[in-house]
Amino acid sequence: MDKDKLPVGQRFSQVYLEKGKPLKDSKRFRHRLGAYFEQNIGDSRDKLAAIIEKELGVTVPTIGLEYYDFSVFFKKRELRDVLDAITLIYQYFKEIRRYRLDENYKNWLDFVQRTFKEESLGYRVDDGGGVHFFIDEEFERSRAATISCLSEARYSAVSTAFEKCYYHLDSDPPNTKDAVRSISEALEILYKLIIDATGTARLNSSGVRSNLKPIVKKMYSTDKTASKAGEHLLDGFCDWIDASHMYRHGQKVKEPIEPPIGLAINMISSGSAYLRWLVEMDAFKHPGKN
Repeated sequence: MDKDKLPVGQRFSQVYLEKGKPLKDSKRFRHRLGAYFEQNIGDSRDKLAAIIEKELGVTVPTIGLEYYDFSVFFKKRELRDVLDAITLIYQYFKEIRRYRLDENYKNWLDFVQRTFKEESLGYRVDDGGGVHFFIDEEFERSRAATISCLSEARYSAVSTAFEKCYYHLDSDPPNTKDAVRSISEALEILYKLIIDATGTARLNSSGVRSNLKPIVKKMYSTDKTASKAGEHLLDGFCDWIDASHMYRHGQKVKEPIEPPIGLAINMISSGSAYLRWLVEMDAFKHPGKN
């Protein structure tokens, strides 16, 4: 290996050790949280212990009568309490922003996010300090790209349905059926915007072929290869719609059938890509509306 291309200044474990599937919990993760707390924000332990007891209904272990030991808290408490404490600590420091602690809320969040990644834990932390399940980086990039495409007021209902998809996927255990239903709803709302639908128009493969194929042909009218590729991609979208209907509509069984998590993630990733493509179609069909 060319020595100039070797990673510089990075820990061996972060460069060479196989990460594997994201973990639900980790002793190293818990130990690191406790160590960071003691080294950086331990002088607020009394107030934070009171907040945790009030909001979570659990106590922070003590040494003697008055010293709250957060290193033991992070090592020994239930995972739910550890993850909730991450949010409460962030919110406390963001609210006070006083003297040398005015950047602690940002530093804490940065450290937690880095630790999630380095210890290969299946979580992410949002800008408000909330902890969510994490699938993988590509899945998160797709989500962020789609949210950006739906930022215009015209797409507010689409965006709401799209965010519900991740809300359902973020439950424990993940509600994969409602997640697939929500991404389907987002696509249906956008489809109706494109075709100026009224009444009972629904997202189905026959409607997509008749209503969207002419738009695709016009979008790529000066590029025959792109036009043909677009038609094939539209056929793939129709297959996606047919697949989603297997979970979107009622099933003839007593207990609802949930799509396996891997299949649900695939459908949501593909559905997100189709959402971004349909935004392009809408901008082409209705210039100036978004």
